[in-house]
Amino acid sequence: MITRLITGLGFYAFLIALPIIGIIYATYRTYRRNIEDAENHANEQSRISQALQQSEEHFRNAFDHAAGMALISPDGQWRRVNGSLCQILGYTEKELLATNFQEVTYPDDLGNDLVHMYQLLEGKRRIDQREKRYLHHSGHPIWVLQSASVARNTKGDPLHLILQIQDITERKRAEEQVHHAAFHDALTGLPNRTLLADRLSLALARAKRNKEYQFAVLFLDLDRFKLVNDSLGHTLGDQLLVELGRRLELCMRKADTVARLGGDEFGMLLDGIKDPYDAIYIAERIQEELLEPFQLNGHEFLTTTSIGIAFSQSGYDFPEDILRDADIAMYRAKSNGKARYEVFDVAMHSHAVEMLNLERELRHAIERKEVKVHYQPIVSLADKTLVGFEALARVETEAMGPISPIQFIPLAEETGLIIPLGMIVLQEACKQMQQWNEQYPQPQPLTISVNLSSKQFTQLNLVELITKTLKETGLDPACLHLEITESVIMEKGQEATEMLSQLKALGVKLSIDDFGTGYSSLSYLHSFPFDILKIDRSFVCRVTSDKESAGIVETILTLADKLERKP
Repeated sequence: MITRLITGLGFYAFLIALPIIGIIYATYRTYRRNIEDAENHANEQSRISQALQQSEEHFRNAFDHAAGMALISPDGQWRRVNGSLCQILGYTEKELLATNFQEVTYPDDLGNDLVHMYQLLEGKRRIDQREKRYLHHSGHPIWVLQSASVARNTKGDPLHLILQIQDITERKRAEEQVHHAAFHDALTGLPNRTLLADRLSLALARAKRNKEYQFAVLFLDLDRFKLVNDSLGHTLGDQLLVELGRRLELCMRKADTVARLGGDEFGMLLDGIKDPYDAIYIAERIQEELLEPFQLNGHEFLTTTSIGIAFSQSGYDFPEDILRDADIAMYRAKSNGKARYEVFDVAMHSHAVEMLNLERELRHAIERKEVKVHYQPIVSLADKTLVGFEALARVETEAMGPISPIQFIPLAEETGLIIPLGMIVLQEACKQMQQWNEQYPQPQPLTISVNLSSKQFTQLNLVELITKTLKETGLDPACLHLEITESVIMEKGQEATEMLSQLKALGVKLSIDDFGTGYSSLSYLHSFPFDILKIDRSFVCRVTSDKESAGIVETILTLADKLERKP
């Protein structure tokens, strides 16, 4: 083409036309480029439009199918809600949009909600996530986990709040059940020891802040509850505990707490009493409430309770301390006759500490075989000859020195230490008596009298243990006299008859100790295979000065003679 132009126009003419040709060509290229750019722009706009449409659809789908989504205005008006949120709150979309955020928020949570909302709007926090409650359309509360943030315009002004809401009602219900189980008694539904201790901690803290504030603790233990379980069964025993819990609730005030501490023990926190008489009044009210028999599955049962009272004025630091002192007072009430209340004083604590130390020393003495056996001679009044001995346990420790039997025997009975203590005395006494009979032989061998406690008497292997002791020591069974208190025989009834028969079959002699103190001695005496009646010393001591005592002793002697027993 260029060759033709040169040939047709000439070389110089071509040079003159060349710039014009360049301009035309450049214009053409620009035109083509603009057309291509327009086409590309149109394509890009179409792509962006499609992307925006898809993004809008994705947002709408995400919004509509999320756990719970909402947009609300800064004044709390619902602007947009999804179906999940409507389902959670029980509203239709139209109904919910006609309300505002405040109307469907649980009243107790609204104040806190508004504070957090204002902090979000003012930019003091970027996001707020917490648990709160909404009101369901039917009126019951709904627990949710709510996450809130703020959408703003280019100037930073808030447009609306974005809420993401997840229903956690079932989780909260499960947590409440676990919490309730941890702090409440499974049988009665009452608070347990842990919850009572927690509330006592709050009361103690309040008492330290306010010297005018007073509270009291009652410690209650049912009297003869074991009898219910043994006679009526554990099911009815549980029913009794449940009914007792209900009655105790009737006696308490709204601010008070009654808790089951375990077994048949209950505790009460009397919060904010005006003076000590308030606690005494409630203790007396409880005693009166228990005068009405319990109806247990057709069985009528009357029970009482022993109550210990401790007051906050004693300056306690820990819940367990005031509970301990109320417990000590309760045991004092039991020892003083049951069905009563006692108020704790410092002397009780000192006595309890003394008993704890005594128990420790007694336990150590038994473990170390430091229990000594003393022997009290038994002399025949007829010919003034020695016929035997009575074995007496004696305890002397390095820390406490000699301990009186009046102290350690009741404690040993209460703690169960009487069983190993009794076996030590039995073994030692049988061994010593065999040695003396071998050393000092007589036509009639010397006898040894050993006491059996009520707890020993109920041992299933008692006969086996006595048989083993006689065999190991070589003592003739006829030389062993076992003394059993009359009260034990009266309490055990048929069981006592069977045990005495087994002991009698060993060849040992049986004695009733403290005869004359029981209520049914004469009616039961012929049923038991006793060889000897030991008249209670309260009668013997007054035999020369009191005609009635002398008459009782004479009657017992006559009775023993008729029944062919030795008095």
